[in-house]
Amino acid sequence: MKLGTTDGSIVNRHSFFDDEVFAKEAEVVFGLSWIFLAHESEIAAPGDYVTRLMGDNEVIVSRAEDGTVHVMLNSCMHRGVKLCAADMGNTSHFRCGYHGWTYGNDGRLRGVPQAPVLYPEGIDRKSRGLKEARTDIRYGLIFATFNGEIGDLEAEYGAEALWHLQTLVGKAEYEFYGPPVRAVGEFNWKSGAENWTGDGYHGEVTHRTVLGVGLVFDTESIVEDLIDDDVVLTAPDGNASTSQNQVTLPKGSALHNVQLPHSFNQPVFPGYEKHLWPEFLANLTDEQLTVADRRVAVVGTFFPNLGIVEDVLTVGDGVPPVNVMNLRLWRPVSSGETEIWSWLVVPKRASQQWKENAQRAFARSFNLGGMLELDDFHNWNSNAQANQGPVGMSLNNDYTAPAVEPRTDLPWPGSIYDGFLHDVEFRTFYTEWAARMKNAGAEFAEAEASSDEGDPSHE
Repeated sequence: MKLGTTDGSIVNRHSFFDDEVFAKEAEVVFGLSWIFLAHESEIAAPGDYVTRLMGDNEVIVSRAEDGTVHVMLNSCMHRGVKLCAADMGNTSHFRCGYHGWTYGNDGRLRGVPQAPVLYPEGIDRKSRGLKEARTDIRYGLIFATFNGEIGDLEAEYGAEALWHLQTLVGKAEYEFYGPPVRAVGEFNWKSGAENWTGDGYHGEVTHRTVLGVGLVFDTESIVEDLIDDDVVLTAPDGNASTSQNQVTLPKGSALHNVQLPHSFNQPVFPGYEKHLWPEFLANLTDEQLTVADRRVAVVGTFFPNLGIVEDVLTVGDGVPPVNVMNLRLWRPVSSGETEIWSWLVVPKRASQQWKENAQRAFARSFNLGGMLELDDFHNWNSNAQANQGPVGMSLNNDYTAPAVEPRTDLPWPGSIYDGFLHDVEFRTFYTEWAARMKNAGAEFAEAEASSDEGDPSHE
């Protein structure tokens, strides 16, 4: 059975709903990746911790007394009993409820009851600390992996992906506004991850009602809100060089950007309070400003399962539009079940009123009970319902729509395609997926002729 083509243009539906495929993914997709777990703002003080999941491995993400961050398997090294049952908290140590072995919040073994009796010749505590993952922190985001063989985060994600990630969560000091919202959907994790690579095609159909009620930004109102004594509209006819584009990156990541088709006398950041703009300018290079300037929407997937959206949305009641940032994980539970972890992300120095407005806009849009999310959940769930039988799984998903030639005039890493009606973003995601699955022994048909400056296309 072939799971599709190596260029990602054809993906057989066994890839989504076959338990054997899911087991291979656990090994070579998630086992060989850096996984996003938490934000530093969630463990701001020494002793703070949260419990999270890396695939099927439950971990404790903890800030030790010296300020260092540790990601440790939530399992006692003595007999394997779960150490921490709470979702979050603050503690100096984790004590096993079975035999009382006690570990510091840095994972070191601190206490063994009756140790002189049990181990009269002594016990090597250094070798019995909690199983710890490798960690890397970028722009406040905490990533981890238990794989000691793969490269560092930059090598595996790619410097190009981190460059674009900085234009989002690295342009200011951000914080998570409240704990994660969690929900389980009856669909495969790839359905959500592929959609967030930039599926602009579905918007006018799936989200027609949402667009009709005015939840999504109105360009003219945003422009009017930006203009003041300092900000001058220099191109009122909308002739800016960039407006809507798809960005594909090495190693399976992709983003869809939307910028105002207007020019101003300075960089502008729609939906954000203007006292934050100097911080954005200080943290971004001139090249990064060309993508962050005038941006009103971006949605992206950083392979394999980190999703991010930043979107100017209406709040109502005469409140100016706000820029809502949502970070999420598509956590695979089974071949037909996915748990979503979803966070609202806000600039730390935004006003309290702005943060509350962002929360209101988030609640009715991308939050798991929001209108946009309900639309998408329906599609993803119905896709799984229709294709888990033998006939449905025998069919293929089609990602063959060609892309226009990539632009060469923008200083952005990756390949940039004008417009949004492409399949190149999906091929980018599934090319990386197929390469990893092929290494695990899965069968694929060879790719046909491709182009797109190294991005897989099927023209």
